[in-house]
This record gives sequence, C-alpha cells and structure tokens, in this order.
Amino acid sequence: CTELHYDFLMASSIPLWPPRLPDQYTVVWLCALPEIEFTPAKMMLDHHHEKPEPDQWLNDSDDNYYFYGDLNGHNIVIAPMPVAQPGKVSAQMLVAPLSSSFPRIRIALFVGIGGGVPRCPSPSDAMDDIRLGDVVIGWADPGVPAVVEYDYAMYRDKEDRDLLSIVDNPNRTLITHLTPFLGNRVLGDRPGFDKNLERLKDEPDYQHPGLENDILFAADYEHTEVQGEKDPTCKACDKSRLVQRVARQTAKVIFHRGTILSGGLVMMNAQDRDILSRKYHDAKVFEMEAAGIMATTHCLVIRGVSNYSDSHRSPRWKKYAAATAACFARELLCEIRAKAITDLPHDQSPLPPPLDVNNNEGLQAQRDAQLLLKDGQWSRLGKNENAMVKYHSMT
Repeated sequence: CTELHYDFLMASSIPLWPPRLPDQYTVVWLCALPEIEFTPAKMMLDHHHEKPEPDQWLNDSDDNYYFYGDLNGHNIVIAPMPVAQPGKVSAQMLVAPLSSSFPRIRIALFVGIGGGVPRCPSPSDAMDDIRLGDVVIGWADPGVPAVVEYDYAMYRDKEDRDLLSIVDNPNRTLITHLTPFLGNRVLGDRPGFDKNLERLKDEPDYQHPGLENDILFAADYEHTEVQGEKDPTCKACDKSRLVQRVARQTAKVIFHRGTILSGGLVMMNAQDRDILSRKYHDAKVFEMEAAGIMATTHCLVIRGVSNYSDSHRSPRWKKYAAATAACFARELLCEIRAKAITDLPHDQSPLPPPLDVNNNEGLQAQRDAQLLLKDGQWSRLGKNENAMVKYHSMT
C-alpha cells in the first residue's frame, strides 16, 4: 500500500498530533479494500497521528502499511491489506506481525463492504429487509457462529456439505458494548450517526446513491450484457423481473446482526446465495477475508451492504457502503471507554502471538508467501505447500 500516504493531511480538517509509542495503541482497524475503505476509516478518527520516521520500532518482518490516530480516547492503528490482494491468506498475513509491532492491541475491528442477502420472501416491513447501504455485523445468537467459512467443507453438492471450520463469536468486550444498538436498529436515529456521515461530505463518491438505484432482481434472472460487455446500470435487464418490495421512505441506515459467510469466491449467483444463506443460519452477508483471521483475532466483522451477491452487482454503492460501515465502527468505539480497553489483560489480546524473529525458516516462509501475493499470485499460494504449511504453523 505504498501509494497510501500522509500527504492528504496538509489539506485535512482533522488535527494532526505527534506520534505515539507502539505500546499506546490498543485498537486495530482492519480493511480489506483500501482503495474503497481506507478513506472513510481515516475520516472517522478524531485526530491523526504523525507517522513515526523511521518506523524503527516495527518488527523487522513487518512490512504492513499503517495509519495512526485516535477516537474517543482510543489510540487506533488502521491496517489496510495491500491493494488488489484480497482473500483469507492475505488477511492472515496482515495480522501476523501486529502483536510484535503493537503489543498492547486489545480489540480488532474488520470494517468494509460485503454482498447482502435480501430476505425471501420480502417482508412487509421494509426496515426488516436488508437493503443497499445497510450495515451487517458478525454477531449471532448463542450457539450460532458469527462467521462461517462456507467453502471449506466436505462437498457433495450445493445443499449437502459438511463444514470443516466454524468460527466463534467476537471478543466479549465488543459484544457487551453492542447492546445499546439493539433497542433501535435505525442507525440514522442515533444523534451521532448522521454527523459521522457528514465527515465525508466533501467526498462526492461516498454520498447516498439514491433510493431509486436500490433495485433487486429475481434470483433466477441473470444480468443481461450489452454487446458482450457487462453494463453496471442494468439498463438492458428486464424490469418486469424486479422483485416487488415495500419501498423504504427514508435513506436512514439499518443495522442487522447475524452470521456472515466468508469464502474465497466472489458470490455472483443469487440462487446459490439463497441456498447457502438458508443452510447456514439465515446468513446476512457474503465476504472474502474474515474466515482467515476470525479464529485468531476474534474481531468484530462490520460490513456495509454494497450489492445483493448476484450477477447484477454494480460499483455504484461500494463507497457509500464503506462509509456506513465506518460510521458504525465509530459509533461503537464511542460507546466503549478507553480505560475499558487499556485495562484488559494481555491474555485477552485478539492477535496471534508474535513471530519468532530467531525462526529463520518461519520468516522465510512468510517472505515467500508475501512475494507471491505482491506479484498478484495469491491463487498460487495454496499450491505452494512449503510456504503455506510453514506460514500457517507460524500463525
């Protein structure tokens, strides 16, 4: 992420404060798509911190990019994944060196966008349905996993598979402070939420795209291409195949909680979407990274709904969805006292144990994996058994 830098601070309205020491940072804010999710993340901070020069206190094996700031007294490290390197393995590599560089990290938020699962049949109350721009968090009922790695399974057919991995719920401290959101799921009714969105008022791409642009086609109707090319506006699609839904009368964002489906594939098939959602606890959203780090970080996964996980997906809602997810993360951190986090014992750190800098073999395996990812060859990483096995044994 070398193209993400601090030059914009010269024109930013957010105050720039001196750098902190590494053991003063207690919260890590992870984002998978920095070209979309990084801007709203940094704009949610109360203050930005100067970047230490040089980063002498970072672990030698840590080549992540970090952005520093604070919010409601929490010192926060924003850690974006490298541009164009999505997926679970890339997410694992992002968090692997964090505990060495920031030994006091106590909670982790994974904030970004995902593909929603609209309710079928459409409910009579539009507020009970999942719509574009809404926010889904990975927090399910007791006994139900927050994140399901749906493509890591014993596969027989679409409706007959045994999961090989089920991920537990987030850190208890995070769940405890989600309680105030249950009384009213309309985030726009919270006094601070619209103010949070106003922090992005000078970013035109992050504004609400308009309720008229939130459309849903029947699950068995595929997107129609124009002259062999995908048309993101769906102008050529048959509007008679639109699902008739009760219209929302307001653009206020709704908060949903439940299971998140995480896998290595971009879900673009609405029928498969519905089959998998029904099979796995009426899951609310699809995404691609959380399963790689949930077991080791117990992070809270926060996803703004940018599409309906179907072939009609459009980039129109991506940045607004990233904004609503970031606003929710800010609202949550404003509910948590900074002292409640700093007082957590070290054994409640959400991060994997520090890398052994004397383990040359392990460090070389990590570097091998990083080279594959930097070359855009993350699909080959799973085939590189040596790098993969050694890397996972470290993490």
